[in-house]
Amino acid sequence: MKIITSFGTRRVKRQQECLASWLMHDHAVTAVQTISRPTHAKTYLAKMRKAFPGVEFVLVADKPNPFGRPTCPPITSMVRLIENEPALVVNSDIEIASEFDHWGEVPGNTLRVGIRHDQAEDGSLRLRKYGIDVFEITPAMVEHLPDIGFAFGCPVWDYWVVYALSEAGFKVSADHNPIFLHEEHTRAWDDKAQSIGVEIMRNRYGIRQRDLTQYILRETNRFDIAAATG
Repeated sequence: MKIITSFGTRRVKRQQECLASWLMHDHAVTAVQTISRPTHAKTYLAKMRKAFPGVEFVLVADKPNPFGRPTCPPITSMVRLIENEPALVVNSDIEIASEFDHWGEVPGNTLRVGIRHDQAEDGSLRLRKYGIDVFEITPAMVEHLPDIGFAFGCPVWDYWVVYALSEAGFKVSADHNPIFLHEEHTRAWDDKAQSIGVEIMRNRYGIRQRDLTQYILRETNRFDIAAATG
């Protein structure tokens, strides 16, 4: 199955390791990257292809978003690439540790999501209580994910995908198996960015942050998982 992602400028080595795991499991990979000057496209593509070999790159123009991060591509620019077959939208720092053929046993009108396990320095794994990093998006879902300001890598986009598709009538199936691994690191966004994502949801759907969190925990069956501390 094709993976759609977007590579960042930080922690490049980890992203390269994750890419290697995707390719090892025979996933084709498409990366949507933003570019501010079309005249720089050739040089930029050469640089990215060298850093991330085996990837098909799709360039989109920088676009202002509510988070003030135009280099983060709109979610719509990624899911619109899904036309005939389902694809996985995956954060670029998620390693795929094993196959997940059992996803095919879930009914087709279902949003399948993968919940990551955070990996500590000692190698121990902990299922993540909050956040979602892997989505199987079908062509039928794309029209239900309009551009309302969310961008890949910015807070709350993951909750929005689950909320919007669940409200559109799709069932949600969350995989808690230790398949999708993530190395712990410092948070890449601040509370202000988080509040912007929350505000988008409140303005669009009239849902408050606490209610949204409870909704997602219920849909992904994570009420009983302990949150990380420290």
